[in-house]
Amino acid sequence: MSDQQALQFGPFRLLGRHGPLLRDDREIKLQRKALAVLWTLASQPNEPVTRADLMDAVWPGAIVVDDVLTYQIRALRQAIEDDPRNPRYILTAHRIGFRLTVPGAAELPEAAQTLIGRDTEQRALRVSFDRACGGQRQFVFVCGDAGLGKTALIDDFLLRLRSDAPEARILRGHCLELTGESEAYLPILDALEQGVRGSGGEEWLELLRHNAPSWLRQLPKLLPSEELEQLRRISAGTPPEQQRRELSQALEVAAAEQPLVLVLEDLHWCDASTVALLSLLAQREQPSRLMVIASCRPVETIISQHPARALQLGLTSRGRAQSLFLNPLRPDEGRQLIARRLPDVSDEQSNELLRRSGGHPLFLVHLTDYLRSQALAPQAGPGFDGVVPPQLRELIELQLSQLSVSEQLLLEVAAVAGQDFAAAAVAAGSSLAVEAVEEALEALAQGRCFIVDDGLAIWPDGTVSGRFQFQHALYREALRLRLAPSREARLHRRIAERLEHTYAGRPADIATELAHHFEAGGVAAKAAHWCVHTAQNALDRLAPYEVREQVARGLGLLASVAPDPSHRSTELRLRIAASQNLQIEYGYGPIASDDHRERIDALIEQVDDDQVRIMAVAVQWSARHFNLEFERAIAFSERMQEIGRASGNVSLECVGLGWAAHSLHCTGAHEKADRYTAEGLQKALAYDGSGGAISDDSLVSLYCAHAVTRWFLGFPEQALAAAKQGVAIAGRHPNPYLHVMVHGTAQGMLLEFVGDYPQLKTVATDILEQARRCGHVESQRWARVLLGVAQCRTGDPQTGMQTLQTVLDEMRERGLVIQAPLGLTHLARAWSALGDHERALDAAEAALQLIRTRHHRPWEPEVLRTIGELQLIARPEAIAEAAASIREALALARSRKALSLELRAATSLARLLQRRGQRAEALAVLDPVLGRFTEGQHLPDLREAASLIAELQQA
Repeated sequence: MSDQQALQFGPFRLLGRHGPLLRDDREIKLQRKALAVLWTLASQPNEPVTRADLMDAVWPGAIVVDDVLTYQIRALRQAIEDDPRNPRYILTAHRIGFRLTVPGAAELPEAAQTLIGRDTEQRALRVSFDRACGGQRQFVFVCGDAGLGKTALIDDFLLRLRSDAPEARILRGHCLELTGESEAYLPILDALEQGVRGSGGEEWLELLRHNAPSWLRQLPKLLPSEELEQLRRISAGTPPEQQRRELSQALEVAAAEQPLVLVLEDLHWCDASTVALLSLLAQREQPSRLMVIASCRPVETIISQHPARALQLGLTSRGRAQSLFLNPLRPDEGRQLIARRLPDVSDEQSNELLRRSGGHPLFLVHLTDYLRSQALAPQAGPGFDGVVPPQLRELIELQLSQLSVSEQLLLEVAAVAGQDFAAAAVAAGSSLAVEAVEEALEALAQGRCFIVDDGLAIWPDGTVSGRFQFQHALYREALRLRLAPSREARLHRRIAERLEHTYAGRPADIATELAHHFEAGGVAAKAAHWCVHTAQNALDRLAPYEVREQVARGLGLLASVAPDPSHRSTELRLRIAASQNLQIEYGYGPIASDDHRERIDALIEQVDDDQVRIMAVAVQWSARHFNLEFERAIAFSERMQEIGRASGNVSLECVGLGWAAHSLHCTGAHEKADRYTAEGLQKALAYDGSGGAISDDSLVSLYCAHAVTRWFLGFPEQALAAAKQGVAIAGRHPNPYLHVMVHGTAQGMLLEFVGDYPQLKTVATDILEQARRCGHVESQRWARVLLGVAQCRTGDPQTGMQTLQTVLDEMRERGLVIQAPLGLTHLARAWSALGDHERALDAAEAALQLIRTRHHRPWEPEVLRTIGELQLIARPEAIAEAAASIREALALARSRKALSLELRAATSLARLLQRRGQRAEALAVLDPVLGRFTEGQHLPDLREAASLIAELQQA
């Protein structure tokens, strides 16, 4: 509404934001703030305006207490003679704010705020109106909890109706919440008075005189005193039934002249006489262009056993009425409302507001008002759990007060049990029988009173009870605020002890809940114990953030209690989970793992739990191996083998053998590593399972190691077969990391070894996608190394160089070495292909330096061979230097029994000798090496060697 517009309501006219307010052309003196309050209410006629919005509009930027606004409302009501007990114009919107009622159609402005959502309900109302226009009387109940938007829906419908069907007459009455008996027909009288005071009021007055004179005497302010006295004499003693028939007839006459829409709001507060009148209107058989819209709160009619509920059920069951039940706003609608009230709110905050409010419009209004008033948005983060704005808390307390004391107590226990809870958990907290608790909760849920039914809870011990959930997080939070800290802690402990007993054999199912209840119950050591299981659950799901959170939480809980030897096992398990998580999330370098590694070493000997010690040995082997501490890693692998042999656990022994093979291979001891993998596979495949099954992880690890060592020793086909076995086993396992590991370390590496670069590119892309999906950063790096190699060798050295350079820089920053030599070697070849031979040599020499300073040996002969070839390309005259590098590579590969690398070095040396014209020497170098191969003659390395031998022999 602009400042130039005027508002007419009854005999009053407001000429602008600052007045004046006139009554029959006489100015009513009011303070400027009171006029501003009235103007703000007039800007949204017939719509509740929150206290916060009024204060922002009238006292912008000032800190104002509620009493100041209350004083101005009181002054306005006195000035316009508006009885606060039975207001005509300024109505209190309970727990929200105030509403200015503007009677009549013509005076309503077109500036009503746009309704969010409710399209389905709006269409249903329009269909009902169209039917009424056709002579089918219509009754529509608009149902929903307080604040779901019943009034807003009706307002929007009426606004559209005044535009689309201006011939329709609209009457609107409001029921009031009173502590005693309601005044008979109060909403009907309110509607009739509005009709007489609005446009066409004289026609209404005449219609009532002729058809319902007994009703006019109940509207004394509308008639001259002489006529009023005469009516009282005439209608004295009129029985109630006749009064109702009179008004029914009057409404029928009015509807015959033009469509009539009668709106009655808050029917759950209405008097029994009004219900009887509505029943009479609904059951008349003759055609009528009458539409009655009644808003109500079903929960309140159920609790108070209000006759309006019987009326609604009776009419709908007989097809004489329909009920529109309003649900909370959908997420997109809720976000729209939030954005309207908090334009700068973040998506994260918006989602949190939706979660806590359940999409309840009124709750959203109060929460956004609170955030705005407290300057919590948009600067604050999303975490404002536990905040229940005072006005909202008062509203919820009012709703709670309508329940019995026993029902309130049960809901308080349920609030401790959780947002979703089982009746059995509430029974445990309240020390009552499950059946009694379930019956009470079902009754509340049937009336959608704070909670709703959520199916069945079936516990492992056979307990079956109903499952319920709070309609909104705010309900639960308001209930928890009622509890004394000591009582809340006792309830948490009772519930935790019951759940712990129930889920004794299935700890993972309930770990998060138990950790929460024990912590809230003040039992820190037990809470820390359950944090271990929660962290392990997160680890299994590859959820690194949650693992970190639970480990920190558990260690913090242990730090809060006196040291005890029994706590060491819990601490060790927490640190094991942390170390595993760091390795999976960030890799195996020293930066990521040092925080927990030394403490785990210290704790291993201090715990008696063999299972925990096994886990600790496992995580320490990983940390030492991937930090290139191979001798210490081998020691941990031998320790695992000893544990397996001592306990008769073949599976553990196989695990230790697989670890030893991986670490030995990295030192260059390929033959010994191969013996370990062969022994491990032999034991695993011959094992009868009497001491427990061999895990898929163990088998995959053994096959991966066996595939790599077989290739190095010169058995490429056996290597490919072993890799295929590992892939098959991983394929039947749900752990995504196992898939990534076998495809990366076995299949991916072997494709590089045998020179199938197109297939390597496909596999590397797939590994990268899988690793990203499961959040495994280390595997992502390895996949990018393989992808860069494939790009370099499939005609795109520029892209390959960029891929390798990026990932190698990341690895260097994190101190990660184990994959770097291979990547640097191929980076060198990429630079060479691009013509930058000096940079190529720098990369290859960096790889060699890394190998010799960090003792990661398997790729050393290949790096030396690459350096020799690059030296020859960069400086053709330095043929002796190049030959020396290649001869060193050949000798090193031979000493380590790495036949595949020996063949590559022999091939390079033979070409160099061929170039110098030393064909016989070249043949003597290469032919014996190729002759030692018993398989794989179709593979690129062997084909290249055979082709070169043929050239040398022909010459």
